[in-house]
Amino acid sequence: MYNHMKQNLRTLVEFMIIILAFQFLVGIYVNLYVNISPMVFPSGMMMMFSMGMPALMLHMLIGIILGVLSIGILFFATLSDNKKVVVYLSAIALVFVVLAGLNGLEFVFNGQNNINSFFMATSFIIVMLSEFSILLNLD
Repeated sequence: MYNHMKQNLRTLVEFMIIILAFQFLVGIYVNLYVNISPMVFPSGMMMMFSMGMPALMLHMLIGIILGVLSIGILFFATLSDNKKVVVYLSAIALVFVVLAGLNGLEFVFNGQNNINSFFMATSFIIVMLSEFSILLNLD
């Protein structure tokens, strides 16, 4: 049973790394080429969807997928017979995915503030390093 869970964990982490790379590229595109006016929540969300900002909507969707993947990785890391460091790294990755998402919301609703972009990029690096470290520490 534990081998099956470890294989699921490895598969989720590998998928997470691929999705993270794609998310980073879409995020750079949004940062450089999409003009986002400061919005008021929730009317700003409705305006964003009606204006058809596909790159931003894709970036947000991928962020939600990354959040779900992070929860799944932490779940399998906790249930499988792994080193505790794998569980800790999974928790760290989840925290920084959430922080990146919160900074993404601030980025959208406060008019593309550079500090939010910096925190998203920093979170990306920490999550990516955590995911690679998980792969290295799997038995």
